[in-house]
Amino acid sequence: MTWWRDGLFLAIGGLAGFALAAVLERSDEEGEAEADAMELLIKDIRQEAESLMADCTTAEERESVYAQVKESVRNLQLTLQARGDEIIADLQREAEEAPDKETIESDLQERVAAFKQKMENMSAKLDETLTDLADGPAPAVN
Repeated sequence: MTWWRDGLFLAIGGLAGFALAAVLERSDEEGEAEADAMELLIKDIRQEAESLMADCTTAEERESVYAQVKESVRNLQLTLQARGDEIIADLQREAEEAPDKETIESDLQERVAAFKQKMENMSAKLDETLTDLADGPAPAVN
């Protein structure tokens, strides 16, 4: 009886994994919204659990299926929570590393001032060159 129960546990875990993979694949292919993907995952888990329950012949087997489904759902919840925590931590880190508004404005003002200075220098050189040309041609060099 133990090998049957172990096989049942393995099947439930595998089916939950396959269901999740199928949902994610369908979601990618069809461009479904995330809420729809979750609904599909729940539907697949329910269908697989109901199929396993139909194969159960004793109360002990049904209890085993209940426990396995419960554990699988809790594992999914923990995985989602962990991924959510990672996303939040990444967003917080990015927000902390991003320059604040004052730094951006100060940096921008410095860049604008440097650009203006460069343009003034170029304008002065151009004016000087044009003045030299207006004064007459330079003597020919032999």
